[in-house]
Amino acid sequence: MASLIAVILVFMAMALVAVMLFQGLSGKVELLSVRNFFLLGFIVFQLISGALGITGPQTRDFGLVGMPGTAILYFFMVTIFLGLFFLAYSRGWFVHWLAYRVPVGNAEPAAASMLTLAFVFLGVGLFFRVVLIQLPVVAPAFFMMGSGLLAVAAGTAAWVWAGRMFNPVIAIMTFGVTALALAGVLHTDFGRRAILGVVGCFGWGAYHGYWKHLGPRAVLVRLGGAGFAALVLIAAFTAARDSSNRDRSLGQSVSAVRGANVKEGIYLLLSGQDAGRNSMWLIENYPSRYPYDTLHTGRYFLTLGVPREFYENKPEALGRTAVAQANADRKRASNYSIGPGIIGHIASDNPLLALPIYAIFGGLLIGFLDRLIVLYPTNPFVVLPVGTTLGQFVGLARGETGLFLFQAVLGISAVWVLMYLCAKVMSMLGWRMQTADEEGGGWDHHAEHGSEVGPYDDDQYGDDLLYEDQAVATNYGSSAW
Repeated sequence: MASLIAVILVFMAMALVAVMLFQGLSGKVELLSVRNFFLLGFIVFQLISGALGITGPQTRDFGLVGMPGTAILYFFMVTIFLGLFFLAYSRGWFVHWLAYRVPVGNAEPAAASMLTLAFVFLGVGLFFRVVLIQLPVVAPAFFMMGSGLLAVAAGTAAWVWAGRMFNPVIAIMTFGVTALALAGVLHTDFGRRAILGVVGCFGWGAYHGYWKHLGPRAVLVRLGGAGFAALVLIAAFTAARDSSNRDRSLGQSVSAVRGANVKEGIYLLLSGQDAGRNSMWLIENYPSRYPYDTLHTGRYFLTLGVPREFYENKPEALGRTAVAQANADRKRASNYSIGPGIIGHIASDNPLLALPIYAIFGGLLIGFLDRLIVLYPTNPFVVLPVGTTLGQFVGLARGETGLFLFQAVLGISAVWVLMYLCAKVMSMLGWRMQTADEEGGGWDHHAEHGSEVGPYDDDQYGDDLLYEDQAVATNYGSSAW
């Protein structure tokens, strides 16, 4: 029976991929949407990893003893979570109404203005990540904001380059900005999510800046090429990681990546890092051995920004608590932790409450972000900040979910404000942002590419708000803000 559940989980993963491709190519949901990045993480860290956890050896750290009952319960929790998530995402309820009221404009900045801002974002991001992170107390905030600005610099340049791929000047500037942004996030950093932030925002900017207006074949070819290059880069970094050397220099990191086993890295990426097995271990041990820590993930998210010296009972990360509970840290480094998986978080947080709350909240939050992209598709000040934390959305399914959600929400908000402030400061210094129409570089997506690129099928959102006067969403002035 357990093996059958493993097979079903694999088929569920294949079905989700098919849904993403079908809806993306038919225009119902963007191929590169926040939802699809979250589902990509869910496929890897809960479905594929879950199947491997069921069929793999059971006598190891976080070994499972309750098969096939654990596998059946895991399958039901996964199915209910996905059902509620899709329901909340598609219906939208209050958040789709809220997206209409976000006070931003709908203008498309000119290419020259976008490239100027890309270099500004790059410079400020490097200053944050190299200089200001030396300051005590506030260093983590500048670290996060710097990473976001470096990612958005790459995305801004890619937004311009995507429609001018064979212009050598723009190509050189774009890949120069991206290379420096990658170097910036590798400076004093060990995690892969910062790299995925830059690489992901590059693809995000290229797709939303131009590629999505092409036909399905052209979109798939471009995304396939860019995705393969990103996979090789992140896989090489994964294979080169060494938990005993988190402070290696930029040069050491580059040397390690150059000599990495990419094939091994791809396996490590796609195997899900045992998140599925860890989730099932938590299902087996809560509440039979350990009492529920009701809505721990939500409380961890809400209190993460509070220094521990001001909150003595601040929640601990489940990924570390579980290591101690399983006695899996006896031969591990002191900072060893696991990815509990979002289903594992639910299992320890009391699933009767956590399962519906987390699934519905996740669907609404991600639906809000994707709705903003649909409403303001030509405004990079709206679209690009969302693409700076894609690695965090992929990691939500792996856990520590509260941490990744905190970094995603705060990162998007911070980059949104910083992009605005950078543009305002430039304006105060005498710089003027041109629109694409003023530059003569604007283009009509539908006229150029024909009816194959139709408007989004708003029926997916299932409410009457989508048929309201579009002036509510767009008439906030002619500028990009």
